[in-house]
Parts: sequence; structure tokens; C-alpha cells
Amino acid sequence: MAARLQGAAYGAFVARLGGDEFTLICDSGPQPVTAEVLAARLQAAVADAIEIAGHQTRIGLSIGVALFPTDGADAAALRSNADIAL
Repeated sequence: MAARLQGAAYGAFVARLGGDEFTLICDSGPQPVTAEVLAARLQAAVADAIEIAGHQTRIGLSIGVALFPTDGADAAALRSNADIAL
């Protein structure tokens, strides 16, 4: 899954925080349009089924977006507000 997300991120920083939680940091392009495009690319990246141990499965994404500085002036505030946006 990390590889699919990284491929869809087009240069955004992707990190797995643990379990099924990832964070992306994108510092290029006009916001919020860039965030909307990125969210759509991420959703498309997981649209196809995944084969695990011979079984086809599908997953979904929940995406919360926080924009600097509107939604927070530091990493903690941005992460908290992105969690709230979920």
C-alpha cells in the first residue's frame, strides 16, 4: 500500500505513522486545489483490488486535510486538525 500511495503522491513526502495511518506533506502548488488533486489521485491509487495470499481484497481511504497556516501554525496543530477533518 505504501508503494501505491508513494506512486500517487507525485513528490509529496509520504510517511507511515503506524498501523493503517499515513501522512503526506505537500509543499508545492496552489492550495487547496493541490490538496484536492492529491486526494483524488490517492483514492484512484487504491481503487483496484489487491491480491494478498491468493485472495482479492479492496481497501478504502479516509482523508483529512489541514493546510498551513490556515489550519495550524505547527506540526502538532496541523496533524490534529487533519485528524479532526477525517
